[in-house]
Amino acid sequence: MHRKIILLTAILCLFCFIGAGTASAATVQTNHTVVTKLNTTSATTVNQNSPTVSGSRIVWVQKDSHNNSAIYEKNIASGFVGKVYSSNYDQYAPSISGTRIVWEQLSSKGISNIYMKNVLSGLVSIVHASTQNQYDPKISGTRIVWSQYDGTKGAIYEKNIASGYVGKLKVSSADQYNPSIDGTRVVWVESTKTANTIVEKNILTGTFSQLVLTKYGLYYPSISGTKVVWQQDSDANFLIYIKDLNNATISKVYPSNDEQWTPSISGNKVVWQQGGLDGIVYMKNIDTGVTSKVYSSNQVQFNPIISGNTIVWSQENTAGSFYIYRKDLVTGKVSKVA
Repeated sequence: MHRKIILLTAILCLFCFIGAGTASAATVQTNHTVVTKLNTTSATTVNQNSPTVSGSRIVWVQKDSHNNSAIYEKNIASGFVGKVYSSNYDQYAPSISGTRIVWEQLSSKGISNIYMKNVLSGLVSIVHASTQNQYDPKISGTRIVWSQYDGTKGAIYEKNIASGYVGKLKVSSADQYNPSIDGTRVVWVESTKTANTIVEKNILTGTFSQLVLTKYGLYYPSISGTKVVWQQDSDANFLIYIKDLNNATISKVYPSNDEQWTPSISGNKVVWQQGGLDGIVYMKNIDTGVTSKVYSSNQVQFNPIISGNTIVWSQENTAGSFYIYRKDLVTGKVSKVA
């Protein structure tokens, strides 16, 4: 168990940028997206990570010319590439739905708050001002969810952009983290000293369901429609599991002796990273059962995300730089995003 936690931490820390900064709590109007140079952390090293995609827009994290972690966007349709919101302080964990982008951003006091930008209007605002640290935002349509830490544990919050409502999704003494949302369904992990579970809430009906209860670690649930995938620990290795909310069946997505990490699901397709620090990205079509590598490469691949027929991930090159790649499942074309 201890070995696997160290390995998981090592993989995630490949993409961690440590810094401090300031942010304004006021709503800000910007001129669409700021065009900025895609800076490198040295003359030869680039670190692009944490990609996410919606339609023709891809966003990710990258160091800017001031050596701050910043959110960048590429519009595949127009070819435009630029910084989403200029700040003197570090930005992390972007999520996108349509023309809305959310991310976490440090403040002058070192507090992490969730920001949102509508790239059509240029409007940037803090989602919900708080003196508590906010992490891991996810957005679907007009709803945003995130984990908010009160000093002892995390709780999952929701904001309905249309109504302005903000509140906890479930009051609990358990530590809550890793939210994922699709429409009006949200899933997240709840952890106590004795057990871990994945909880699902239907925001429209207010009903909850428990997907799995285990002594093993649970991480990164991802929901699409009524299907949920997640990463689960065991006495042997990390594996990706799936459950359909319409039935009680839980199964392994792709049984393997290799470590499997950070799944993402869209419709009938699941992607994940397989292998340890030298992992590559796999995809499974749930309907056909066909499993394959997304893009054969001798280079390390991390953090895959799928949306519709587009997959994005971070991939290392021979010089030790990480770039965001994209695959169009309709055409089969693979390309470096920026």
